Amino acid sequence: METGILKFSLSPKKGIDFFLKTGHISTNTPQAVATFLHDYAKSLDQTAIGEYLGKEEQYNDGFCVKVLHAYVDMMDFTDLEFDEAIRHYLGGFRLPGEAQKIDRFMEKFAERFCIQNPNIFP
Repeated sequence: METGILKFSLSPKKGIDFFLKTGHISTNTPQAVATFLHDYAKSLDQTAIGEYLGKEEQYNDGFCVKVLHAYVDMMDFTDLEFDEAIRHYLGGFRLPGEAQKIDRFMEKFAERFCIQNPNIFP
């Protein structure tokens, strides 16, 4: 596990590949990778998680964007105040610095938050 954590910190894609080869991630699906990132968020480099989830649509045939969507769809924001929900959301990774990446993160958060709290913004 320590080798994979180090590989993930240096290159998230190589780290994910390592975890797949060693069986820490069961299958190469967005849901399996997202589950792994949720489960090991405290052990993995949060900046690396944010960079991985923030990759653009063209990178790796959009796999990272699918992982982002699966990652957020696993979260429950029901009946949380907005500030509690955003803190919970940002607790597992660090937002990357690029505006387009931040926009992808926030757009998906807003979608999930509004679906789970339909009456929050009249």
